Amino acid sequence: MPQRTLTHPLAALALAIATLSPNLANAGNIDEVTGDYSITPLYRALVFGGIDRDGDGGFADEDFSGLDYVNNIAPRATATISGSFAANGASFTGLGQSTWSGFYAGRNYAQISVSNASANDGYYLVAGQGTATGVRFYTAEVAAARATFTWRVSGAESNPSGIGRATGRLDFGASTDSSVNWLNLFDDPDDKLDSITEFGPGTYTYSLPIADLGTLINLYYWSSAFAEVKAGQAPAGSSFALTANYANTFVLEDVQLLDANDTPISEWTLEDQNLGRAVFDQSGRIDAIEPPPPIPEPGTWALMLAGLVGLGAVARRPAIRPL
Repeated sequence: MPQRTLTHPLAALALAIATLSPNLANAGNIDEVTGDYSITPLYRALVFGGIDRDGDGGFADEDFSGLDYVNNIAPRATATISGSFAANGASFTGLGQSTWSGFYAGRNYAQISVSNASANDGYYLVAGQGTATGVRFYTAEVAAARATFTWRVSGAESNPSGIGRATGRLDFGASTDSSVNWLNLFDDPDDKLDSITEFGPGTYTYSLPIADLGTLINLYYWSSAFAEVKAGQAPAGSSFALTANYANTFVLEDVQLLDANDTPISEWTLEDQNLGRAVFDQSGRIDAIEPPPPIPEPGTWALMLAGLVGLGAVARRPAIRPL
């Protein structure tokens, strides 16, 4: 039976995000459009989940479900997967949804349920959105020293059993170096990109020195919701459910342009060079944020889980060990 090894997303997120597209080309329920990471704009949507057999960091083809989108023209409005798999006597059901919601705004949702867990296996689901965009500041003043970008992340997490982890993740960075690309958010051995990585709800600020207002600035961003139980975390035979509900939003809420004395510059615009329009000015955000899409109602989701878990128990088969 064909099988494919994937590095575990949290153990080595850089490799997982960088290489998932080609590795999943023929695995499960895949929708993939290949783009070029070295140019902007770049839009990335990634939703996948599965059972990590024996903690090897791999997922087998026959029970893996995923959706991967990489494109330089337009974002994927909404990426959704749901599925149920069985391995080593355990049943796994997952739901993931990721939605592009406007200029540097995204909504992500991840939920898993596991019955009769194997202590040696891991269980995982992630739903995320990423973007790379070129921007320029325009102002009559030339005394700008730095810009600040402030993110607001809202979300709710549920993990009644206390097994594993369910949360959201934000990565953001900016650069004027043309050799930097979106993948440097996760794989940056030469420290070309100064970026932040934050988990959970909160307000997060990123500061960028400004040497020349006419310079093209590339912004790089990734947001996700994930639910994870690593091998060895779940007692044998246990059942649990985890939810990371970040469908409220990850949003770039505020941008400020400041002089050397940290005084805000009174009049400016920030233009997306790919969209050809202003997205922020000194008064705040101009580009609209799209409303959230519907998430399945808890009652409907619970009924679906019960049915799929029952089906998984009937359809058990010997575990397939990843390469």
